[in-house]
Amino acid sequence: MTRREMVNRATFTCIFYCPPSLNPLSDHFYVLLSYIMLFFTFTLPKFNLLFLFQVHLYENLLNGCEVVESQLLPCVTEHLLVEIVQLTVTDITKAIKWLQCSYLYVRMKKNPENYSIKKGISGDRLVKHVQDICVKKVNELSQHQMVEIDEDGFLLSPLDPGRLMTKYYLRFDTMKQIMRTPENCCLEDALHVICSAEEIACADILINYFSV
Repeated sequence: MTRREMVNRATFTCIFYCPPSLNPLSDHFYVLLSYIMLFFTFTLPKFNLLFLFQVHLYENLLNGCEVVESQLLPCVTEHLLVEIVQLTVTDITKAIKWLQCSYLYVRMKKNPENYSIKKGISGDRLVKHVQDICVKKVNELSQHQMVEIDEDGFLLSPLDPGRLMTKYYLRFDTMKQIMRTPENCCLEDALHVICSAEEIACADILINYFSV
């Protein structure tokens, strides 16, 4: 049996043949997940060292001792567009309310310095900061033809490029590059757009790691 088959079989067994008596919300279930993680780690040697440095992190997460910060801010444009495309957010007011109901807003109040906000900021100024973020992101989406804003600058409606961006899980910068590409571009230009995309840049390609 190859290494890939072992990993796949172990994953299938752990997920689909979990004992009925094991509550998925119990501590024992998370302990089982930890052992699964260990199995993957020692099955895939590339990640051994990385995992050893993160053991304390996983233990603290299991025990509820690790403070988890929001990762929404760097990709808030993409998430906001998804809400607009799904018609969950249909105007500026709902966009601001959506962000204020997020975990990002909770952590901004608790730990503002982590999000480049001055410590001790008042509640009103924080609300104004969130409003500015929403208005800025909506204007950027409108400027690049992802959404349409009505004449009063209030109502929001998705456009076809925005729908395509959310359908294929593209980053905003990648979609902007695609939009700037001419319709009659050559193969070289198309490959340049693909290779310069963030989605490719952050991919960890393992050459010859598994036997084909």
